[in-house]
Amino acid sequence: MKVSKEFILEAHKEACSNWKNKIEKEFPELFVEEKLEVGKWYKIFSQEEYGFNYLWFISEIKNNKIFRYGFDEKGIYYKINNEYNELMSISQMKNFIPATKEEVETALIAEAKKRGLMDNEDIICAYHNKIKGNIIKHFYYDKKETTLWGEHGAVFYNGKWATIIEKPKFTKEEAEKKFNIQIV
Repeated sequence: MKVSKEFILEAHKEACSNWKNKIEKEFPELFVEEKLEVGKWYKIFSQEEYGFNYLWFISEIKNNKIFRYGFDEKGIYYKINNEYNELMSISQMKNFIPATKEEVETALIAEAKKRGLMDNEDIICAYHNKIKGNIIKHFYYDKKETTLWGEHGAVFYNGKWATIIEKPKFTKEEAEKKFNIQIV
């Protein structure tokens, strides 16, 4: 006998809490979408044999697929629309647990440091898309806007990182020639 999704959902709605838990355990892909919220960060434990933990921001849920960006089990950041990690089937994952502000902030700050955003004087702000100056010494994570702020602008906003503005480096000879001066 083939059982439809609608039948399972109707049975779940009418069931007592004990049977609701059994149905959810047997058909997890039918209930995960209800529990996940777009616009929130989650810690995720993979159902597959590897047992990886992830930290993902859910940007969209559409046609039983989760669109997200965030960090894999090795702490490597994947951006929106990354070809390899763009989609994830709801049925592939279980144990979506809301991440704490501190967990997200720690991961974002570690990534900002890894990208060298603390060591550069000028960046293009991820929020305003304008050049901001000075080296970043402190960060603040705004959970409501999912933005990591430095003293002078957004280091991370909506899946986008600030861009480091590389300053040109010249040898003494190149500088003398370019600026038509003599350096003593």
